[in-house]
Amino acid sequence: MDYRKRTFRGAKIEDCILDFELMRKTAEKHSQTSNDNYKRRLYDGMALAYQTVVNRLANDFDYTLEENDMDNLFERWINDFKRMRNSCLEQAKKPLDISNVPEQIKSELNSNKQKGLFEGMATGYNMIVSQLGVLSGLATDNQNIADIVNQVKAQLNKESEEFAVQSNQEGDDFAKGFYSGLNSSYKSAIAHMTM
Repeated sequence: MDYRKRTFRGAKIEDCILDFELMRKTAEKHSQTSNDNYKRRLYDGMALAYQTVVNRLANDFDYTLEENDMDNLFERWINDFKRMRNSCLEQAKKPLDISNVPEQIKSELNSNKQKGLFEGMATGYNMIVSQLGVLSGLATDNQNIADIVNQVKAQLNKESEEFAVQSNQEGDDFAKGFYSGLNSSYKSAIAHMTM
C-alpha cells in the first residue's frame, strides 16, 4: 500500500521529507559549484543538516525514499568523501597558524604533525572511496541496505582502531599525525554514513 494513501498525516510528512531532500540536493549542488571555501563548508553543513532531518523523519514515520537505493547512497558518500579528501589536501599545504594558540599548547604543535594529520585524513578518505567503490559493485539490490551499511561501518571502525594503535606507537611527528589523520577520517566517515 502506498505510504501517501495510508493517511492524510502521512501525505503531509511525505511532502516534508521530499522538500528537505530537495533542499539537501540543492545545498550539495551549491557546495560543488562554489569556489569560496567558507561557502562550500556552509553548504556542506546545510546538506548534512537537511539529510539528518530527512533521516529522522523517515525513521520516525517508517518512510523510505525510493531514490535512496544502494547505488545512490554509495555514490553520494563517495562524492562527499572526495570533497573531504580535497579539502584535507588543501589544508596540508597551508602553514600552521599558532598565533591564537595558548602558550602551553604551542610546544605540542608543529607543522610536521599538522601536515601528517591532513595528509593522513586525505589518504584515509581516498582509501574509503576505494572501498566504497568496490562494495557498491558487489552489493545487490535484494540485500538490505541497512545491513550493508552496518557491515561497512563495522569494517571502517575495525581499521580505525588499528590506526589509533599505530598512532600511539609511532615516534616521528609526521607519522603520528598521519595515523591520527587516518583514524580521524575513518571516524568521521562512520559518523557521516547515514541513510
